[in-house]
Amino acid sequence: MFSNLTIRTKLIIILLTLGLIPSLVLGYISLSVSHTALSEQAFNHLISTRDAKKAQIERYFQKIKADISVLANSSHIVAVLDGFSSAMEDGRINEAQYNYFESLEYGDSFKKFSQEYGYHDLMLITKAGDIVYSLAKESDLARNVLKGELRDTPLGQNFREGLESIVITDFKPYPPSDNEPISFAISPIVLLDQIEGVVVLKLSDEVINTIMTERSGLSETTEAYLVGPDYLMRSNSYLNPKTHTVKASFSNPAEGKADTPASREALSGKNGNGLINGYRGVRVLSAYGPVTFGSTTYALIVEIDEKEAFSPISNLKRFMGAFAATIMLITVLAAFYIANKSTKPIRELTQSSIEIAAGNLDTKINVESNDELGVLAQSFSTMRDSIRQAHDVLEQRVEERTADLKKLSQAVEQNPASVVVTNKDGTIEYVNPRFSEVTGYSADEAIGQNPNVLKSGDLPESYYQELWDTILSGKVWRGEFKNKRKNGEEFWESASISPIKNEEGEITHFVAVKEDITEQKKIRESLRESEIQSRTIFQNSPVGILHVGKDGTVLDCNARHAELMGSTRGKIIGMNLPNELRNDELRAAVRRALSGKQTEFEGEYTSVSGGETILVRSIFNPTEPGTSPTEVINTTEDITERKKMENELQKRVNELDEAQSAML
Repeated sequence: MFSNLTIRTKLIIILLTLGLIPSLVLGYISLSVSHTALSEQAFNHLISTRDAKKAQIERYFQKIKADISVLANSSHIVAVLDGFSSAMEDGRINEAQYNYFESLEYGDSFKKFSQEYGYHDLMLITKAGDIVYSLAKESDLARNVLKGELRDTPLGQNFREGLESIVITDFKPYPPSDNEPISFAISPIVLLDQIEGVVVLKLSDEVINTIMTERSGLSETTEAYLVGPDYLMRSNSYLNPKTHTVKASFSNPAEGKADTPASREALSGKNGNGLINGYRGVRVLSAYGPVTFGSTTYALIVEIDEKEAFSPISNLKRFMGAFAATIMLITVLAAFYIANKSTKPIRELTQSSIEIAAGNLDTKINVESNDELGVLAQSFSTMRDSIRQAHDVLEQRVEERTADLKKLSQAVEQNPASVVVTNKDGTIEYVNPRFSEVTGYSADEAIGQNPNVLKSGDLPESYYQELWDTILSGKVWRGEFKNKRKNGEEFWESASISPIKNEEGEITHFVAVKEDITEQKKIRESLRESEIQSRTIFQNSPVGILHVGKDGTVLDCNARHAELMGSTRGKIIGMNLPNELRNDELRAAVRRALSGKQTEFEGEYTSVSGGETILVRSIFNPTEPGTSPTEVINTTEDITERKKMENELQKRVNELDEAQSAML
């Protein structure tokens, strides 16, 4: 397509390309570098925020352990547990006795401790599981954590473990606390190596939320949050408080889940960062990692919307767009000016050359210049004078080529083999007289037709497809056709079809040299019809015939085959053919035939005695096609003379093509 454009157009395209591509490349590189820098800066900030939040969570966890350890190891905690235990009779609280113990310093000290350190409630539980004291006096007071509703809460599930060591549970809705998300810190109360019960601190999510929603140094769409092993929120979302607070997440898990690549990676114990689809369905830059709270691992995630993180890139794109438009306008105007100025002499010279090509040898060349165009104009003038001299020489050469073409035409016309020439699409453009004799179609009837007019319909389409695949690839195809004459009579032809190529190596035509082998085919058929008749034909056939057993051993051959092979029947019969043959291609053909496939070999063969080398065509027909192994009947003929004739014909065709090219 580019070659069809004028020089002016090509020059404009080249100038525009040279002017615009550097600007576009520079803009792309600038955007790419800026994008990378902003991405690194954003991720570094997210990672530092993630690590800071993680450190705060871990310090909070250590504080809880320290607080409950102080309570569990205080000198009066056992006495307090015993006192409140005595106030409980038959699963009920003796209000007077309970209030008495609470009025002592215990109630005030517990209240002061909870308020100072920010705990939702403080409870004392006997080793049997009875809650005998609750600072908040919620509905779980006087109930047993191992029975009823409380048994399936984190408190009931972790109570026995809390009798052994300090346990901090995951945040889950706790019914006695109005289904608020509650975590429990449980520590055993021990006296003289005997476990008396446990002290429990109820933790609300307020402290965790304070840590995670503290927004110092965070941008508008940056947020940090925690996700539990169930992919529900363990801290409130800053950007989506409607569905992704801790309470809302537990109330409606389908909407409140934060199941994202970041949460999955973090919950599997991996730290990382990347550009992902966040839980809100928008693209975010995310830094994530695991954080352990008590016995539970949470996903700690810090994210910023991609749109905000890369907002400076949008401004840069607008600036680069305006800059590119300005450069493009300047480049286009300059390209058109330079192209018009530079190509004007070329256009004038082109017009002169067109007139000379049309035969007007008196055309004046108007280009006046001392540069390369002036030299070119002078060359055109010289060429104009040379054309007259070349014209006389060309006429003489045409006469000589015409004589050569006449010889070639006579050779093809008088050839004893059928010759057919088709174009690349298979349309017949020439047939010789022998073709008409064999098929019954005159030249006028055949030309313009496709050779498939001769098809008998007995050969599969795959056979013809293989033929076309071979010749279209530039190779010579050899094989046999079962065709039908004009009168409907079927006959067999052996054909060699070759491509004809032009000077550029492109296939333009095909030439087929064909020989009527109907009689040879009848001979082969006769071998299977009558043993006596086949033996007579076998011994006297002008074609070499060989009978090979299933194991490759020669069972019989006729005298003609022995003659072609330069040996005797006695030496050939009994030999193992695949092992004795020296020609690899011929050996492969024998083995394919023994496996049930009809094969053909055409090539040079030198007799075993080292005699002359001849060209043979050898066909191997399995007696049981498709069966392996099978016996094989082989026919071999000397095609040396026929090949010489084909080669001579091809030579003449090439000479004809060269002569036609010279005339044009």
